[in-house]
Amino acid sequence: RWQSPGVLARLHEALRFLSGDFWSIKFVKRQGNPLPKPQDTLPMPVNVKAVLAYSDGLDSRAVANLAAASGENVLKVRVGSKASAGSTFNGKPEAFTGIPYELRHTRPRLESSARSRGFKFAFIGGIAAYLVDTSTVLVPESGQGIFGPAMLPLAHAYADFRNHPVFLSRIENLLFELVGHKVQFEYPRIWRTKAETLSDYVESSSENKWADTRSCWQDSRWCSFEGKRRQCGICAACMLRRMSVKSAGLSESNDTYICEDLTASSIEQCVVPGFTHLGKSFREYAIAGVLQLDQFAELGRESSKGSIHRHSVLTSYPLKLSVGETEQNLTSLVQRHANEWSAFINDLGSQSFLRQWTGVYI
Repeated sequence: RWQSPGVLARLHEALRFLSGDFWSIKFVKRQGNPLPKPQDTLPMPVNVKAVLAYSDGLDSRAVANLAAASGENVLKVRVGSKASAGSTFNGKPEAFTGIPYELRHTRPRLESSARSRGFKFAFIGGIAAYLVDTSTVLVPESGQGIFGPAMLPLAHAYADFRNHPVFLSRIENLLFELVGHKVQFEYPRIWRTKAETLSDYVESSSENKWADTRSCWQDSRWCSFEGKRRQCGICAACMLRRMSVKSAGLSESNDTYICEDLTASSIEQCVVPGFTHLGKSFREYAIAGVLQLDQFAELGRESSKGSIHRHSVLTSYPLKLSVGETEQNLTSLVQRHANEWSAFINDLGSQSFLRQWTGVYI
């Protein structure tokens, strides 16, 4: 089935759009006998209305709980070994299953852009929808996480579409070609900021376990201090989290992050005393993270209307909206992000090193 021209064409189309690379993929028959132990039965529930590929990050936890609060029977699917089957919402068991996942390379880090993660989550979510005979897969990311990386690629890098409707429409086509099942990705928070999603989650749930989620893109080699893994606090994901927590009227302990004090006049003074990995790479990663949020705010300026329009044309078809409606929604999202970003930077004070890195959008 995987060798059929239709499936291969859709697979290559999806991967090419996601990564910007041309792929050559060949499927081969297994050598030797199958493993003697059969795969465990996956505890798939019945009457599932939607599937959510679950990372246990802030967005996926918030959207899962918002769906549960509204009475939707959503199956959360976790890839890998950390699946928390038996999780509850307001004391009641939730539909949850884990997909065993292991991939061994002869060489390490063959794909270092992390975009394969988007393919993995989307495809596993789609397969789960097929197995429980539902058509809906929920994408939990808020608007900044969907549009920011796609509209503002870093330097000369290819744009990041891993959560974007244009990429996920290609996964829909691939799944239909492969298993004959129509899957549709839906985006319940696409026109909301992360702060708005967090606020709605806190208001709707008695189990506000958002603070123990992890947003940081950096691994433990760069974010550990005195034997404890922290979040870096300065990458794009951490900055978006910190801004959103502030905008939602919430707070976190400073020791959540390596960059504890954003009011400091330099990044050297910002990090926890004794941190030994503050080198050129850490600093450049920090600058890129801050500029990601700052430049997304700048899209709200009059001079960026062309960029908003072009991206609305690209996005309207998979969302089944008119270009005008898409443009109106995207403009509103960018403006609310800009307001949150402005308030966040202003609150840090005039001496904050972040004021030196950001544009005059204050």
